[in-house]
Amino acid sequence: MPRRRAKKPSRACEIATRLPGFVLRFVALVTLTIWVGGFTFYSAVVIPVLHEALGSLETGYVTQQVTWILNGIGTVAILAGWGLLLFEQGKTSSTLSRVRLVLLTATTGTLGVLWILHYVMDARLDAGRLRGFYPLHRTYLVASTVQWFANLGLLAVVAWSSETPRLIPRAREQEPSQLSGFSFS
Repeated sequence: MPRRRAKKPSRACEIATRLPGFVLRFVALVTLTIWVGGFTFYSAVVIPVLHEALGSLETGYVTQQVTWILNGIGTVAILAGWGLLLFEQGKTSSTLSRVRLVLLTATTGTLGVLWILHYVMDARLDAGRLRGFYPLHRTYLVASTVQWFANLGLLAVVAWSSETPRLIPRAREQEPSQLSGFSFS
């Protein structure tokens, strides 16, 4: 009696099982890209233009509003990053998971510091008290720079991972005789 092979899952079934991971990876990449890109563009282009056009204090008021939004996007990106790490636990190499864990921990910690500094600096700006503001601002800039580098590393790990699951599986390997349509035997 011939052995029956186990039935392979259909292509649609394979796609359906891979879809949640694909969507989570997509959300993590998009939010991280928007966060890193927004921060980079604002820091490199907008802030210098604002300083030239408005001066320091007015630039501070504009930046105060923009950084709330950037930090909010960052919070969503970090949540998606942690979700992806948990979802892919055991599905990626341990080295890759450790690197992602270190980078996520660094960016989460720095974002926490940035949120706290933001509240403290906002209170000073709103009260018109600039005494002691600039050392806090320098700390904010250093933490932002550390976070930017961590996020670039995280973006590279998430985007270029050789372990990236495919939404649509590759064609199954076939015997050479099946490829040509006729048998060599």
